Amino acid sequence: MKTTRNSFHTLATMKIIATAIAASLALAPLTHAEVFGGIDFPQGAASFADRVVSYAPGSPPPTHPAFVDPVDALGPPDHPGGDDAPGSVSLGVGGVIILEFTNNVLTGSDDTEKDVHIFEVGSDVEDTFVEISTDGITWHPVGKVFGSTSSIDIDAFGFTSAHQFRFVRLTDDPAEGQTSGDTVGADIDAVGAISTTPVDDNPQLTIRHSGKTAYSVTIQTQAPVAYWRLNEASGAVADNVGSLGSAADGAYGANVELDVPGLRAASHDAAINFPSKSTGNRMVVTGFAMPAAAVTISFLVRGQDNALSSFFGYGAGSQANEFTFASNSGNFESNIKGSNASFNGVDVLDGSIHHIAITWTNTTGLMQLYVDGQFVNSRTASMGASLTSGGVLALGQDLDNLTPPNYGFSAAQSLVATIDEFAVFDRVLTGSEIGAQHLAATSPANTMTASEFFLEFDSAFGSTYVIEESINLQDWPDLFTDIYGTGGKMRFVIEATSSRMFYRLD
Repeated sequence: MKTTRNSFHTLATMKIIATAIAASLALAPLTHAEVFGGIDFPQGAASFADRVVSYAPGSPPPTHPAFVDPVDALGPPDHPGGDDAPGSVSLGVGGVIILEFTNNVLTGSDDTEKDVHIFEVGSDVEDTFVEISTDGITWHPVGKVFGSTSSIDIDAFGFTSAHQFRFVRLTDDPAEGQTSGDTVGADIDAVGAISTTPVDDNPQLTIRHSGKTAYSVTIQTQAPVAYWRLNEASGAVADNVGSLGSAADGAYGANVELDVPGLRAASHDAAINFPSKSTGNRMVVTGFAMPAAAVTISFLVRGQDNALSSFFGYGAGSQANEFTFASNSGNFESNIKGSNASFNGVDVLDGSIHHIAITWTNTTGLMQLYVDGQFVNSRTASMGASLTSGGVLALGQDLDNLTPPNYGFSAAQSLVATIDEFAVFDRVLTGSEIGAQHLAATSPANTMTASEFFLEFDSAFGSTYVIEESINLQDWPDLFTDIYGTGGKMRFVIEATSSRMFYRLD
C-alpha cells in the first residue's frame, strides 16, 4: 500500500479544480545484500520474481500435486532438497512459465559478471531456455541454463545497465531430460536478478477535464456486453466497461500506439492508432462471449484505404472466420459462419472520421450496414445459424487460424487507422439507436451538461494502487481498487455527478 496521498475535488460548474490536501513521500523498501545458493544478491530477497504472469505445463505435464503450483517459483529459493519435497514447480515437457519482477527490474551489469540466476532443483538435471522482456510482449532470447542452479550474463547478448527487464520466460527443453514421471520437465524454485535496480514509486494524482459524456452515456444506455473505450495511456490491457467486465479485457499488440487524440467531438478522450501494416496491429480478446443469435458492433474510425483492411475478426470452435468485417479497396466485406456479405462502393477509409455499425440476426440472416448514422444497405447471410461463443476477437486483424498467439495474422490484411469506442451488443440496435450514437459522437447537444474528467498518475510497473473518493474529507470509500501499475501514465475516466467531490491515491 502506497503512502502518497493527493486529494482533488470537482465543482458543479464542471470546471475541474485539483487541490492537493495531503502528501507524504513513499519510501522505497529497505534492502540489504544476501547470499542464496552461494550467489550474492545485492538487493537481497527483493531480487527475486514476485508475480506469475502465466504457466502453461507441457505435454506430458507434471502430475505430482506438490509440483504444479507456479507460485512456488516466486520469492527466494526455499526448496528443502529431495525429489519429493515441495517448494518448486515442474514445467512438464516443453512447458512454459512467465515470471515478473514488480519491486525491481533486471538489468545488465556493463561487464562479464552474471546478471540473472535460475534455481532449478531435483535429481534429474534439465535444461531450460531463458528469455527476457521489458513489456511481456517482445522477448529476447538469452540462451539457456543447463540444469541445476545456473546464471546468465545478459550483457553477452548486447544489453547494458541501461536496459531494464521486468519479465523472464522459462521454457523446458523438450529434447533433454526425462519425458515421463510425475515431476517431468524443469523444476523451478526461484528466479533472481543479480544485477537489479529497485523501482522508484512516488506517484502524484492529477485531474484533467475531458469533455462531454454524450457518446459514452449513449452507448452505456444501450447496454453493451463489451465496450472498449481504447483510451488507456499506457500498458498492454484494453479495459472493457461493458457488462462482461474484466472477463472481456483485451491485450494490445506491439504495433499499437496508445493515447492518440480520440475521434469524438467535444471530448479530449484518447484512442488507439495502428500506424502501419503489421501483425502487431491488434487488440485481442480470448474466450470472448460473442452473442450467438443477434449482434450489433459499432465503432469510430479514421484511416486511409490500404487494400484489404480488417476492422475486426472473430474465430471460434473450428472456424477462424466465424465473423469478420473488412474494407477492401472501397468495398465492405463481411463473412459470418462461412457466408459472405459484400457492400460495394462504401469507402470509409478516406482520411475522415466515420461512425460504423453493423447488425446481424440469425432468425432471418439479415445483416445491416450503417455509416455515419445512416442505413447503407443490407444482405442475407447464414440464416438459422448461431455464432459460437467463447472464441477470439481481434481488432485490426483477420484470423486465419485459431493457434495462439498470432492466430495466422497477416500484415497485408491489417488495419492502418485510428480506431475508437468499439462496442458489442447482444441484440440488433434500431436505426434510431445507431443514429443517436453518431449524433452523440459528432454533434453532442449543447444542453448536455454532464462532463467527464480524467484522474491520472505516473505508475510504477508492478505496484498496486487504490483511488478513493470522499464528499467530506472524512470518509474515503474505494473508487478504483487493485490498480496494477503499468510503468507509465494511468488514466481513469469519471463522470462529474456531484457538486463537490475529493479524490486521493493510496
